[in-house]
Amino acid sequence: MNGPGLSKGAPIMANAAAVSSGRGQIHSTAREGLLLRLRDSLRVSSAAMSRALIVLAGESFLDDDVRAFAEADVRLIAADGGAKTLLSVGIQPQVVIGDFDSLSDSTRAALTTQEVIHDPDQDATDFEKALGHAVRNLGAQRVVVLGAEGDEPDHLLAALSAALARSEHADIRFVLRRSIVHVVRGPVKRTFATFNGARVSLIPLVPTDVRQTDGLEWDIDGTHLSLGGLISISNRAIAPEFSLSLGVGALAVFVERGDEPPW
Repeated sequence: MNGPGLSKGAPIMANAAAVSSGRGQIHSTAREGLLLRLRDSLRVSSAAMSRALIVLAGESFLDDDVRAFAEADVRLIAADGGAKTLLSVGIQPQVVIGDFDSLSDSTRAALTTQEVIHDPDQDATDFEKALGHAVRNLGAQRVVVLGAEGDEPDHLLAALSAALARSEHADIRFVLRRSIVHVVRGPVKRTFATFNGARVSLIPLVPTDVRQTDGLEWDIDGTHLSLGGLISISNRAIAPEFSLSLGVGALAVFVERGDEPPW
């Protein structure tokens, strides 16, 4: 099967990929509205859902994102050099964890953080250590990750792999400059808030059976997705939300950012 919104191997269907770069840009007023709603949606009782924000050292991030998420009622964790990211916008992390190979002496001296966890394990990335601490020790049920983008895309792939390993225990989302990436493990049915016309890509982290989709321009019901086989890229939302029903498998669901709360 190979229809609009699907790609087998390298080729990408032209009509599914025809989302202009201009449509993907976010106007400042829309972003301000989004950030306010993100902040308000996170300000809920910790008894309702334990939340953690993990900040990485990726260079591609928006200061407004860091401030908006850090102001919310969440546990704030810096993975090694992510501490510098937070300090650069005047925010102290509650927890700093990692092997500290990218934590400079000046950054270390500027920290007033009480919980500084040195973990020299070289078989785990600093993000894996931070995520493990958030889920296992803090009991976080939802984890938002900032700073995963940068000039080393292999780090983002490694972070998605680590998130997959913890996805049975927490709802994990990566906030990128232009997308929210949801790590979704099946079997499950999930609904995603978005906006009409938003670009949506479904990237299989492992071979995945998509049972049904609703609210997307190109339905891919009954499709088996896998790396090296069919993937769904540059699909498009046709409503303020869309839903996926998955069988066995796991997806990285990329949803274009806009004037909507991603949860």
